[in-house]
This record gives sequence, C-alpha cells and structure tokens, in this order.
Amino acid sequence: MCWAGPAPTGRPVALLVDDPGGPIDRLGHDADVATFLNDRFEPRFATPSELGRSAPATFLLTPTGCLLTPGPITTPAPVAWIAEVNAALTTPRHEPRHPGFDHVPGVGSAHPLARPCAPTPR
Repeated sequence: MCWAGPAPTGRPVALLVDDPGGPIDRLGHDADVATFLNDRFEPRFATPSELGRSAPATFLLTPTGCLLTPGPITTPAPVAWIAEVNAALTTPRHEPRHPGFDHVPGVGSAHPLARPCAPTPR
C-alpha cells in the first residue's frame, strides 16, 4: 500500500497507531481502506511506543489537530472501520480537544499535530 506523502494536505488526519503487522497496521493495507485514507485524509502511522499508547487504534483529527471523535476507533475489520469512520465524519463534532500526543513520527514543528488544538471554523 502506498499512502499520500508527508506534507500537510489540509484534509483531516487519520493517525493509525499500531505495531508493524498488528491489526490496525494490516487494516491500512486493505485496498478499500487505503483508497479511503488517501481520498479523504492525510494518513499517518505511528507505533504505540512512539506515542505513549498501548492499544492499536485509529485517531481521526481535524486539519488543525483536534480530535474528530470522542475516542479512538479500534475496529480492525475493513468494512466496519470504513462505516465507523464515515459515521464519525458525518456526526456533529464535540468540543474540540487535543489528543495529547507528544510526538508524531514524520511530523515537523509546522504541522498542526505538533501544535495545540485549534478549533476548525464552522
């Protein structure tokens, strides 16, 4: 699978957190999920140890670094994952909050994930 490049795109960010070969990593290799990620998101991958997290999950964030969902998406089945992400994208947003990641690999200091959460204008 090939994801779009590392430059910020202005699209929401899908941050897949897992160990290589884990269920969320494998999810990202599904052709439908990879297409979905590239079409709608700026996809990123990080290991749990890089972010201080233990469980595999997907975090959806606004282009300004705020969480789009109240919590992580842990569904590892491609069809169910796409349905859950679509539902999250069409549901009114909750109060913006930063996910609390200290470091996202490959994200420079100018990227929104490296800065405090800024609400997206409505």
